[in-house]
Amino acid sequence: MKICSVLLLVVFGSLMMSSNAFAQKDLQNALAKAQFMLRQVNAEKLQIQQEHDAIKKEFEEYKKKMERDLAVSKKNSEKLKGSLGSWKESHQKIKQDLQETTLTLLNEKEAHAKTGDELAKMTKDHQFCHNNNYELADVNNELLEMYRKKNKKGLDPVLGLGRVRLENLIQEYSHRIEDHDLRVLLGTSDLPAAE
Repeated sequence: MKICSVLLLVVFGSLMMSSNAFAQKDLQNALAKAQFMLRQVNAEKLQIQQEHDAIKKEFEEYKKKMERDLAVSKKNSEKLKGSLGSWKESHQKIKQDLQETTLTLLNEKEAHAKTGDELAKMTKDHQFCHNNNYELADVNNELLEMYRKKNKKGLDPVLGLGRVRLENLIQEYSHRIEDHDLRVLLGTSDLPAAE
């Protein structure tokens, strides 16, 4: 969350200084870095979800095995009812297996809860970054519109080169915003980012 906030400040600060080529380059670098970090967060989220699913599957298989073992132990217990000594021994084993199973179940539940908490935090962080990116895009559009209006008033006395550069920059960022909106609409990050 802090990283996203810092990136937003860097990008916003860079926008304020967009009158020279270095600031524009810094802005492009900051936006690329923010997109890269967002991709990393998405990849980590997917990896955690896959790990969570694998642990859950393994837990279910282990639980079924323990239920089968418990059923076999109960069946064996029925056979051993004739002998009190054998029954007590079998009872102790079943009790120990149950304790181990319970302990394993508690450990698995704890791991499952921890993974769920991490996934929820990452989802929240991802949504926070996503919302901040949209707000940043809105601010970018607003700033670009203000510069466009400024240049229409004829404030660039030398051949209008600044206006041409600004128009190119506006076009580039408009394409990038459209690409981002398309990726969000399709629900994928597999589309290449506009360069």
